[in-house]
Parts: sequence; C-alpha cells; structure tokens
Amino acid sequence: MDIQYKIVNLPQIKMALAAYPTIMTKNLQQAIVKTSFLVHGMATSTVPVRTGFLRRSHNTAPFIGKLRGEINPFANYAFWVHEGTRRMRARPWLRNAVSNSHKQSNAFFEQAVEDTLNTVGRMA
Repeated sequence: MDIQYKIVNLPQIKMALAAYPTIMTKNLQQAIVKTSFLVHGMATSTVPVRTGFLRRSHNTAPFIGKLRGEINPFANYAFWVHEGTRRMRARPWLRNAVSNSHKQSNAFFEQAVEDTLNTVGRMA
C-alpha cells in the first residue's frame, strides 16, 4: 500500500521559513526595547536618592538590530552605591529592578515568539 502526500504550497512554506530569522530578530529586538524601558523605569523609581543626580544619570540604549539593550547610570559613584563598600551597605537597585521585572519581561519575549510564529504561519 502506497501513501502519497502532495504539498501544494511548498514554495510559500520555503519562503516563510527563509524569512523566519529576520522576523524573529525584529520581534526579539522589540521585546528587548520594551524590557529595557521597563527595567529603566523600575530602576529609576527605586534608586537611592540624596541629590537626585544618580536617578537622572540612567541612560537606556537599545541597540536596534543588535539584539542588545543596556541601562547605564553614568554617575561615577553608581557602582559603589549599587555594590556597597566596606563602610556602606549595598543598595542594588538595578539588580532588584531586573528581578522585579522578570515576569513581565518574559511575557514580552513569549509574545515575540508567538508573533513570529503567527507571521510565518500566515505567510505559508
């Protein structure tokens, strides 16, 4: 007994699979941007404040197309406040912001994967 299958839209499937990396990269970068701004917002709302300079010193830089994002405080004493010294306890506001945003940032990435699969599925 012979069973045969004929895939009628094989060219469309090949085209969709070829476009998959580009679409996934775009969607993941959007998730990175959203996560960067989420963490930035949480970090600046919980940063220790004495003069306000440390709070204002945060830069968020999503690198479009590079699958990378950074949050950098440019105050020269930011590291010591975050990590502490032998005379001052650590106040890790950035680490806490990342931990507290974990659930929502995971949702951003899950949505990126789902959007990619839906887009590729519609192309096929």
